[in-house]
Amino acid sequence: MAHLTRFRMKTVPAIAALAEAKLLQDKLGAPALERATTINIWASILNDTRKFDEAIVMLKEGLALREKNAAPSDDIASSAGNLAFALRQLGQLSEAQTLFSRVLALRIESLGQDHIETALAAFNLAKTERELGDFTAAEQHYTQSIAIFSKLFPDPKSPHPAMNYLRLDLAIMKNWQNQPNEALAQIELVQKTLPESACNARKQTLH
Repeated sequence: MAHLTRFRMKTVPAIAALAEAKLLQDKLGAPALERATTINIWASILNDTRKFDEAIVMLKEGLALREKNAAPSDDIASSAGNLAFALRQLGQLSEAQTLFSRVLALRIESLGQDHIETALAAFNLAKTERELGDFTAAEQHYTQSIAIFSKLFPDPKSPHPAMNYLRLDLAIMKNWQNQPNEALAQIELVQKTLPESACNARKQTLH
């Protein structure tokens, strides 16, 4: 609780400062892409503080500014990804899926197939498809994400931090599909990356 209180104490002044900056930018007629950057940072903080309704309003404005003013693909992908995340948190899965699909296409276009951001985009899309019940599409994008992470981080004992979350998410889907062996296989791969002390502690907890 204390940690959460400190987090809020840091974010409240930041939100106030960003709100003031946006008002000043609007008043002075700052370039649209500068305003879009301020909006995106502001909305990201709103996402972090779980104020998703407010974040969505901001992110739609920022995304529209970036699209209208020919922002770089990475910036558009950032706005679209943050918006998709907020929508997914509020259960608006179809809209989130459309945006995450666009983010993946933009990441491949600007960064290539074998990039961390591409892997993360595929993971976000897969997670959303799983929640929608589209397991075939989700399987494809989980596989795509795992392949990229495995190529970039070939040591199975030192994976990218997102890889364990990805495998656990895939395990959830396999469990939903009544495929317990496949689910367990993903969990065991995660356990292999954990320190031996953590594994032993987990075993003791399970006894």
